[in-house]
Amino acid sequence: MTTHEDITDRARNEKKIAFLAQHDLLTGLANRAVFSEKIEKAVRRLQRHGTKFTMLMLDLDKFRMINDTLGHRLLIEVVRRLRSLLRDTDVLARLGGDEFAIIQENETNQREGAIGLALRIIDLIEQPFDLYGQRVVVGTSIGIASAPEHGADTETLLQKTDLALYAAKSRGRNDFHIFQSHLSEAADLQKSTESELLDAILRNQFELHYQPILKP
Repeated sequence: MTTHEDITDRARNEKKIAFLAQHDLLTGLANRAVFSEKIEKAVRRLQRHGTKFTMLMLDLDKFRMINDTLGHRLLIEVVRRLRSLLRDTDVLARLGGDEFAIIQENETNQREGAIGLALRIIDLIEQPFDLYGQRVVVGTSIGIASAPEHGADTETLLQKTDLALYAAKSRGRNDFHIFQSHLSEAADLQKSTESELLDAILRNQFELHYQPILKP
């Protein structure tokens, strides 16, 4: 007796599960895990062939002011615009929320290429969006770090690109910032201060003094 099993649906479901494990459900972009793998592959190309690359991390300014319905649609439209600016060799991922990341490789001048891309992104994203008949305007802040100049491993590059992004947002948003060493120094100082304050609290090393207010 011969039996046959139609595995078409199972294969389709397995393929769908594999896709969802590697991609963002809303936008279809690579997710954070896949992006980390892409960085590791870029690092290996750097080590073997000297192929330099740049990471750009960006998020949207004023995104929290947009309601959930428009927010989801806005993210889809932002991705459409970003894709229009990128080459097939560039990697675009959604890290979560309104945060995206790009790997840019094989530029004649990595610094100039990253700056040029950042300026094009800022210019395109700040153009008004028409979402369900509503006019929505946002901006974008971008942090930039390059390998091997700013690091040659995934964790370091992500950290330094994130610090550069924070610096861009601190300067007034809708701007880009390239990582500089003083950003790490400032971050280390903040962590050290926070640690010392927490330790002092646990050791009851603070004394509370009241400043009297004297009225004339």
